[in-house]
Amino acid sequence: MESAGDAPRETDDTRLIWLLVDRSEQRRAVEDVADRLESNDDRVTTEVVTITDVIGSAAREAVAGGAERLLRGLRVVWEGAEGEEDFIRAIRRAQPDLLVVTAARYVRPLSLLESLTGGQTTQVGVPLDFNLSSRWFEGAVEACLVPDEADHTRLEHAGYNSGRLFRAGPPILPEFEASIDRERVRDDFGFGDETVVLVRSESFDPETLKKFVFQATLVEGDVQFVFHHNGDQTAATALRRAADEHGLKAAMFGRVSDLERYIAASDVVVAHPAEPHLPETVALDRPLFLVGSDRGVTEQVDTLTRSHGAAYLPDVLRVGSELESFLAPDRLETARERAAAGELGPGNEAVAEALADIWERRDAWRDEDATPTTDPADADDASG
Repeated sequence: MESAGDAPRETDDTRLIWLLVDRSEQRRAVEDVADRLESNDDRVTTEVVTITDVIGSAAREAVAGGAERLLRGLRVVWEGAEGEEDFIRAIRRAQPDLLVVTAARYVRPLSLLESLTGGQTTQVGVPLDFNLSSRWFEGAVEACLVPDEADHTRLEHAGYNSGRLFRAGPPILPEFEASIDRERVRDDFGFGDETVVLVRSESFDPETLKKFVFQATLVEGDVQFVFHHNGDQTAATALRRAADEHGLKAAMFGRVSDLERYIAASDVVVAHPAEPHLPETVALDRPLFLVGSDRGVTEQVDTLTRSHGAAYLPDVLRVGSELESFLAPDRLETARERAAAGELGPGNEAVAEALADIWERRDAWRDEDATPTTDPADADDASG
């Protein structure tokens, strides 16, 4: 990835692709896609461009009709830059061919980009999760990556152009694409024949964690609970106190550099429906048990229950009985088979290939969109 520099871009046979991200950990997944784009085609130059925190407070204004105000107020930064730059100015200077949008909340304000800059940047939606909501199609996105065949069919039936829906994604952290010897990792962690339930704790509030710990004591059988709080001390404190109060024998760990090994070693991963590492968990073929409200992520829950065999439970107070049922040998084996079936295929190479394909088609799409259509009645009148 090269720095954009200060000079306006000269038009040639090169392809400049901007990948727009926020400051989340998933940035590394997007960077890996960018590296693959450049490795696959020496004509490609990529920039992973970070929108600064202004998007968080200003996004609410866009909903109330302030989309242009939001867009004009955005500032961006990229690796190697000395400071932030006005987003519209940066677009005018760099003139990217593709703008990869990775969050639905950016879509509506970015619909004004062409009218404000005068450029013809093709916008592409690349969701970082499985939550393919209608918000992705409320702006100027000309093509979108779709992680699930059922979602592709749903959108096609809703009237979206199937030729601009590409089956790929989401991107994932690159270490989750490595081959992992699951049995060896379980031996390294000292796991035997017990059922290991990994709980991704940082996505739950402290009160929910306390209730979950109590519910875990109701689960019968040879089950080892392992809680990952990822360095969140509020979550860690809540877990320790609840475990002491209810007598739950469980393991707990914080921030690690090899989370993929812990997930691979587990038999079931318990997570909130909005958990950011759900694509990585799916990539490792681990059964999922989702707990909590699906507000804002309904499409993600639907996709994971339909195509990955995930269980979904909105109420933490039913975890004890429902999780015990899920861990029954026959049902757990079915969940493993569904998870390993590969109906969902998160991964970075497929995302890079889809973006390259979109670039090849963009000129034809623009010609297609510019072609005037004739009303059938007008055609009949002309022929008469």
